[in-house]
Amino acid sequence: MLDVHKQPKALLFLLLSPLFFRKPLMKLEYGKQYVRRDGEITGPLGKHTNRDFPYKDPTTGETYTKNGEFDIPNEGEVCGLDLVSEYETPTPPTLPDEVIEQAKRIQAINAGKAEVPTTAERAKSDIVGTGLILIPWYSILAIGKIFIEGLRYGRDNWKKGVKDPQYQEERLEHAMLHLIKWKEGDRTEAHLAKVAWFCVTQLELERLECQEKQPNPDM
Repeated sequence: MLDVHKQPKALLFLLLSPLFFRKPLMKLEYGKQYVRRDGEITGPLGKHTNRDFPYKDPTTGETYTKNGEFDIPNEGEVCGLDLVSEYETPTPPTLPDEVIEQAKRIQAINAGKAEVPTTAERAKSDIVGTGLILIPWYSILAIGKIFIEGLRYGRDNWKKGVKDPQYQEERLEHAMLHLIKWKEGDRTEAHLAKVAWFCVTQLELERLECQEKQPNPDM
């Protein structure tokens, strides 16, 4: 056993050890938020009339000393509600500058305060809007005629190809044959329109398949 009478330095160490092993003292400020030892975050601290606990959490009603202690410690004891650090409000993510500039360009075009970029300008910039107004109407009408021709098989009959790889491969083969015929100079049929019809319907089939995997109420 340690004889404290013969070891005055050891006695002094025992008396002062709670001060050394306690958490570092922290100076609080009104209006700021802090992190408690248990990980919770306080509200902006306000004033309290108690001299020993002049800081009050308006959210929970808990009070704290000037050093962030929930309760006055006894012999180095700590409490899970003690404040251990100042809470730093997370910085909200910011959009890249190019995205912000693109949004401003679209707003200006829609408001009639800017012109739609030329082909050369678009090649150097991002796509403006949805691009629907840029699609040639003749192409849309040509594809529409192919849809009308297909009505004899039933409206939207092609949608049966969802999750049907065999059907999709057969449509692909037909589209490739039409493309070859067009390449060879055959103009007896609307070969390119039928190729475009395949591409349009295949895009929709893939979208429907993805929608079934991950339902999206906004779609």
